[in-house]
Amino acid sequence: MNRSVPSILALCVLLASCAHLMPGRLGEPRPVHVTVNADRKLVVDQEPIYVKAKDATIVWRLPALSRLTFAPGAERIIVTESPVDEFKCSVTDSGKMLTCIDRNTKSGRYKYMLSVQEDGKPLEPLDPTIFNH
Repeated sequence: MNRSVPSILALCVLLASCAHLMPGRLGEPRPVHVTVNADRKLVVDQEPIYVKAKDATIVWRLPALSRLTFAPGAERIIVTESPVDEFKCSVTDSGKMLTCIDRNTKSGRYKYMLSVQEDGKPLEPLDPTIFNH
């Protein structure tokens, strides 16, 4: 028994250190990291974003030390052909994080347009997909 206590404690520390990599709830996607490639084009690390939970939180993050911010106002993200009030979005963390609550009331694929600016100048928008199960 005495030998297993340190092993269990080490396992708990390891799992706790990885908790930030996991979504908040079962069925929610992990945070989406948005970057810019060498051609100054937006890139996301998940395409499509899979959502399985009702009222799931989708988070997009820009690099903290970059000059990138999400566009101000309603144009920062536009989800096309989705049911009314399916997505409620807001920008936080000084324009570096975009959060949407996905009600996930209807299964399907939804294109979204993500708008980012660098030093106040708009970059070409990106139009990936959210897939509600």
